[in-house]
Amino acid sequence: MMLCQPAMVCDSDRTTIVAASVNASQKATTEDLGSASRANKPLSGIIARSLAFVTWAFVGIGACIDTRGDGDAIAVPRDAESIRLQSDLRLHGTPNAPFGVISAVATDMLGRFYVLDGMSQDLYVFDANGDYAGNLGRRGSGPGEFRAAVDVAVSPDSIVWVTDAVAGRHVLFDLDGNFVRTVPRRYRSDSYVGDRPFTVDGDHVDWMLRFPNETAFASSDVIEIFPVIVGVGTDADTMPPIRFWPDLVDIGNERRPAVFFSPAPVIAVDGRGSIWFSDSREYRILGRSLAGDTTVVLSLREEAALVSDEDRRELEKLASGRSSMQRYIDVLPERKPIIVGVFPDGAGHVLVIPETTTVRRGEAIDLFRETGEYLGRMMVPDPVNLGITRVVMHATEGFLYIGGLDEAGAPVLIRLRLAAAQE
Repeated sequence: MMLCQPAMVCDSDRTTIVAASVNASQKATTEDLGSASRANKPLSGIIARSLAFVTWAFVGIGACIDTRGDGDAIAVPRDAESIRLQSDLRLHGTPNAPFGVISAVATDMLGRFYVLDGMSQDLYVFDANGDYAGNLGRRGSGPGEFRAAVDVAVSPDSIVWVTDAVAGRHVLFDLDGNFVRTVPRRYRSDSYVGDRPFTVDGDHVDWMLRFPNETAFASSDVIEIFPVIVGVGTDADTMPPIRFWPDLVDIGNERRPAVFFSPAPVIAVDGRGSIWFSDSREYRILGRSLAGDTTVVLSLREEAALVSDEDRRELEKLASGRSSMQRYIDVLPERKPIIVGVFPDGAGHVLVIPETTTVRRGEAIDLFRETGEYLGRMMVPDPVNLGITRVVMHATEGFLYIGGLDEAGAPVLIRLRLAAAQE
């Protein structure tokens, strides 16, 4: 494997989609557009680490069971009956460097996994046992280099895609670590490629982002986004744009970042011909085909967690001596988003991280079949602090990778195994 060794790291339905900023989530409202339409860690450390590295992301979800009046099915939360999570691996970095900010995780067909450090811009490679195997690419602007990598994914033809948000391109490598080529990004969007961003025909999915009323996100009151299937010589936007209104904080100098704990609808592409959408204010997920048709609805009867006094106190500590931060506290919502993240495993399941009045963020994973059957709630045996920003998680048929912070506030990657309940 031709991998570089690293240097030390210095320190017609209605739905909504939103890009989640690393220093806060966005609030969105819904508009019908045709057929589309914390582990207990102090927030101060989480937010301070998050503010050091700002990116945009898109994630998503989906399921169904009992019927309610409007025809949607709602399942009642229960313990998973046939599958549970087992601790399998825990990593704080390589033998030479600790993780700085875990920004993305991906796996290949050989069982290896890739961890992107958004702070150092290292893309680490580990074998199936968790042993460090080297680096892919390096920081820079030349071939096989990236200036601001924000995501990594492996295509069905075993090509590693690294998305460079600043350079506006994808940098491609083979499984031996050789640079293959670059693929320009032709669309105005800071979103990640996303987990499993490929269609069954080998095309990849990118995102079109536009601001119909303004020219920049910081001053825009409306944002529209829709997936675009990118192929050789031809592109197709198969869904009508979905419009959302971010809830922003005016802190002067024309800066309007997003409100902490604001609802943030999410999106995920499963590589099996479906895109999963959800408005995080309610436990309801839409599964749609790339043609825009809603194929399944996933729901649970749950209630969103309140923004607690402890949450407010931690933000107040962060705001001490920073007058602009007080404005964040003044506009905190009453409740947190109920959906933290949604992750298809590529093998027929959708995993959902909830935050509710009964489970804290990162304590449990809800498991659904992509056909709509709710399989139950799995408790996380080795929970990590997920922070209040974009969740880094990657699901495969047998494993679940989660990036977060440990008890001391240091970045950690855990791998959990999906096992039969009798094991």
